[in-house]
Amino acid sequence: MRNLRDAPRITKSILTAALKAVNHYHLTAQALGAADGVAASEELVKELETFFSAFGANVPERDDVIARGLSKKTREQLRQLANADEVAFVLQLYRELFGPSTEIDIPIDLIDDQLGATTSEDLPTATDMGVEQESRFSEDMLFQFFDVRSGNKQFPGFNRWYHKYGRDPWLDEASFQNLKEGLPNPDWSPLMPTWAQMVAIKAILRLSLSPAPDPGQGAVLLADEVGLGKTLQVIGTVAFLNHLALCDEENRNRPADLVKYVGGHVPQSGEPHLPDLPSIVVAPGTLISQWAEEIRRMTLPKSYDILIYRTGKKSREEFWRKNDGLWDRSAHRPRRKIILVAHATMAAEARTYLKVASSITDPCEGPGIADGNSMSLFKLDYLVMAVDEIHMLRNRNAIYWGVLALSKHSKIRLGCTATPLNTSPKDLASIGRLIGVAGMMSPDVEKELRGLDSELRRARRKLTAEEKSLSAEHMRMRLAGDDPDPASDPLIGIRQLQLQMVGKLQARFGGRIIRRNDRSVDWQGIPVKDVPEYVEYSCLLKLQQEEIAAIEGARLQAQTRLGGRHFAERLQGLTAWLI
Repeated sequence: MRNLRDAPRITKSILTAALKAVNHYHLTAQALGAADGVAASEELVKELETFFSAFGANVPERDDVIARGLSKKTREQLRQLANADEVAFVLQLYRELFGPSTEIDIPIDLIDDQLGATTSEDLPTATDMGVEQESRFSEDMLFQFFDVRSGNKQFPGFNRWYHKYGRDPWLDEASFQNLKEGLPNPDWSPLMPTWAQMVAIKAILRLSLSPAPDPGQGAVLLADEVGLGKTLQVIGTVAFLNHLALCDEENRNRPADLVKYVGGHVPQSGEPHLPDLPSIVVAPGTLISQWAEEIRRMTLPKSYDILIYRTGKKSREEFWRKNDGLWDRSAHRPRRKIILVAHATMAAEARTYLKVASSITDPCEGPGIADGNSMSLFKLDYLVMAVDEIHMLRNRNAIYWGVLALSKHSKIRLGCTATPLNTSPKDLASIGRLIGVAGMMSPDVEKELRGLDSELRRARRKLTAEEKSLSAEHMRMRLAGDDPDPASDPLIGIRQLQLQMVGKLQARFGGRIIRRNDRSVDWQGIPVKDVPEYVEYSCLLKLQQEEIAAIEGARLQAQTRLGGRHFAERLQGLTAWLI
């Protein structure tokens, strides 16, 4: 902030550095519960609000503070900030870090009864969501539905065997061909989706197929707890859709209760009901290779072309180059192609080919295509779009707009989220829009969120210094693994307000959230989750002297190799923060 106050000329880089530094200090002070630090950080936030009100940013009203005025010189510098793009950039960053809901969003788990989930005694469990109909099916009934023959029990399009150490028939076909039924080898096991996974795939199909073309169909949020196999559910859905298309081509009967139309797809005369379109998976960069490996391990050898879409102009040209590019070179038909895209690559694609700007006010409509001549991911239609770790896409930035644009070109839109699910109102609304839930594509949602923000901010301002200190103590106790008395939490009123809003937003999903947990059971009452309970620990780490020395050594080595004072200062700052 000192740099911002004293700078002879205010630039984009100075404003960006100030925003990130204040945000980091503010969050750290809250996490550590340092009363003086929290008070100091709030003063800095208020000072930032004064700066950004000069841009026209929507900052909260404050009854307890008279904002520090800006000098005539400073206001003139802000007005002359390089260009409109730089103003748009810093405004967008300000909104992401300090906009509505930043300091009051509290993770809340999904509320089962708010989705209208029945609690009838005839259901296996009232905690399961989105699979109320399918949970009644026995394993044999699911086998019949998925056209699994009783003799070999092989899911359509899947391999028969699964190697626990990662071998796959795409690269090692000979090993798989030599396997026989009953072979006593602990490294191999039959590859058959579990009852819970088949139930989820059947629910996805029910929520995606309709008796007549219906654009509202196809949106599903897969929110199972860790260990229930969301990756398999996505791959299984793609595989079974290809099986249905093959049944149509060969004039074979489909499952009796499965209708033909996918979402809003209207087949032309002579066209199949299932469109011949590729599928796309958008995932964090660290998971792209894992997705490729799982597709190879699960599906029949070479039954799909797995196309990894990479960042950079040269890589894009190699992917789309006519006739000999990666896309055209693929011998498979479109529905047998699966494109894998990293989150960062999707952001770069959006910045290159979409009209992304902070002036976009409608979070549902999204930007148009900027370059009408170049080929891009936004010029294809997709049968299935799956977004892994979708909860990471809460802010309206380049990747948000990119996924939203893909969603509008996808018949089936699956969002996969980690556990525990962060379901603050803002996050849940963003997820619903990204997968095209009809109930989330209304201006009323934004109006509801703004109303809640106002209520929550008023409640937050009423907290006394003692209540804020007690809230920080609760946070410290949870970080230490203790369980504070929730009744004594001064934020309980804020949590209740959020619960009401989350309940309303979940109802807008219309039963399109699939979620099971460690209490879920199958049709026989047997728990569906046979892995150890998922436990997440949050803690503060204090580095040993040897570790500090190693980090310092790496910093000096990087400084020697890369040079540059600015880069070295950033590394030195990181070392100091870790210490």
